[in-house]
Amino acid sequence: MNINNMFHYGDIPTLEEVLNHREERVFKINSLLNQYQNTVVAFKLNIPGAVKNNDRIYHLFKYGLNQIEETEKAYHLNRIFSEEENLKTGPEIYIIYKNDSFAVKKAFIQLENNPLGPLYDADVYTLDKENITAVSRKDVNAAERKCLICNNYAKYCSGRRIHSLPELHEKIKQIIHEDLNYCNFTFKP
Repeated sequence: MNINNMFHYGDIPTLEEVLNHREERVFKINSLLNQYQNTVVAFKLNIPGAVKNNDRIYHLFKYGLNQIEETEKAYHLNRIFSEEENLKTGPEIYIIYKNDSFAVKKAFIQLENNPLGPLYDADVYTLDKENITAVSRKDVNAAERKCLICNNYAKYCSGRRIHSLPELHEKIKQIIHEDLNYCNFTFKP
């Protein structure tokens, strides 16, 4: 699959659409936690820039879902519900697990440590005395995520916009090109 122009075409949500969807995501997570009373994972892609969805980005997302299934098998995660959304703001999935939230977070950290892992964003949530809590890497004694480009922490670089958008896009394309499993992956829409 040719990914050279993956950031040059596709859906470009407005700032208002991005902010509205962020609120909808919080509402969705709250609803799922209250309904299922189990661990919730909100999985999407880390795609910097204006274009958030197109056929290549969606293909990358589907590959991530395939890797989630492998992670579920390897870590004996018990999925009880999932709902996928293919939106202008980017594809995402909500997954409910019967497993302990810390065990789920540790499994998804391993997923994030694979070659394409830096492109994945898997947030884990749980109910703690009726309060919704995000399970952090710190909660499970894991190191913070590193930047795609340098060895700094990702939050440091992204918060300060240390790297240019073209630099980030080139690094993402390089990561994708280097993953031979991704290059051979196909899915049925």
